[in-house]
Amino acid sequence: MKNKNFTAGFILIFLGIFWLLSNLGILTFSVWAIFFDLWPVILIILGLNLIFRKNKSIIIIAWILFIIFAIFYGLYLENSNSYKLENPNIVLEKRNTMTNGILELKLLAGNFNLKSTKNELLNAYITDPNIYYESKINDHSKIAQIEFKHRKNKKIATNKGYEYKFNIDEDMTWDINVDMGAVDGTFDLQSINFKNLDIDAGAGSIDILLGQKLKNSKIDIDMGAGNIDITIPKDLGVKIRFGGGIKHSNLKKLNWIHKDNYYISPNYDNADKKIYITIDIGAGNLNIRYE
Repeated sequence: MKNKNFTAGFILIFLGIFWLLSNLGILTFSVWAIFFDLWPVILIILGLNLIFRKNKSIIIIAWILFIIFAIFYGLYLENSNSYKLENPNIVLEKRNTMTNGILELKLLAGNFNLKSTKNELLNAYITDPNIYYESKINDHSKIAQIEFKHRKNKKIATNKGYEYKFNIDEDMTWDINVDMGAVDGTFDLQSINFKNLDIDAGAGSIDILLGQKLKNSKIDIDMGAGNIDITIPKDLGVKIRFGGGIKHSNLKKLNWIHKDNYYISPNYDNADKKIYITIDIGAGNLNIRYE
């Protein structure tokens, strides 16, 4: 009983310290956000309380270290440019010094649209109320790193009806990673130069439109089930590797070369611009269109 009172007392002291510092304006981060991220550490300390219940010094040191770590972790969160969206619209200003961008999207199920913009680094419209974003953007770096993520990122099998719309700077070269649940999505990349596009989705439909800016790019699609439509320019050389259960594709009708698990466009060897696509899908259809 004494040990339980001892532990409860330290928890109350911990909460009191944080709320006091917060009320005094010394700390401005959310106590609950820290608890949400660090609750496994609290379990570890409670376990130490049980193991070393007769050695109060170890327990005291453990709680003191936790309080210190929690304060520094809160300061890190505060200075990491991580924000919960206050409204569905977000705009990040374009920086002329930046040449490359990394866009990480970890979303729930919904309707997805990605296309280019000339005026901003990024503008977005998101109706999911639990999205946070983090940006690492400054005038001393040529690379912009932007991440949007759901606080509890779990793939949901059904489309929740959320709207996710992203427009990204067409003058930069991008690496794009999209991880979401059921999706009805359009990737309009006709004016976007990207090196890598990684799509990890549940079920649904994906429409990808490729453009003339590509040089040697890669697309990796990992999908549970659904339909994939890809529109390509006629002068783009394409190599596609299949995995999983493509039930139907129109590649044979296009007279593409079939070798092992690859389909290769007839112009691939002589093309100046090439793209390599890997598709791993549980069950679905693939359709290639020439623009």
